[in-house]
Amino acid sequence: MRYDLSDELSRRSFTARVKRFLDKGSYVELTDKSRRSLSQNSYLHAILTVLALETGATVETVKREIYKKRLNPDLYLVKKIDPVLGLYETYRSSRELTTEEMNLSIQRYKQFCAENGIYVPEPGDTELLRQIEIEEAKFQQFL
Repeated sequence: MRYDLSDELSRRSFTARVKRFLDKGSYVELTDKSRRSLSQNSYLHAILTVLALETGATVETVKREIYKKRLNPDLYLVKKIDPVLGLYETYRSSRELTTEEMNLSIQRYKQFCAENGIYVPEPGDTELLRQIEIEEAKFQQFL
């Protein structure tokens, strides 16, 4: 369950739920979900879809191969050590980025698209972003 702690009713519900967990001695996990807004996540998905629609690639391929690997490896690429595999490389989820990191990554992506003659709408261009959602739904089986 998620709570917006800036809202009084939500804050009271959260407090009551925490109290129930405390009374039961529950094992819980608490995470802060305010790193980025839902609209920023939606915008990222929409602009990744633009390139997918233009190129015929899947959104997942655009996200992994172009957005993460090619344009933003400094933000996404991480090295991990596994007891069996040893040292290996993997990519962070965009959920783990701060707002500033996300803004930087989106700017790089938009620059890449512009250099390749592909227009990416601005966040406030709601009509065009809605049209992208419609086009994505039409071609969902291919993207």
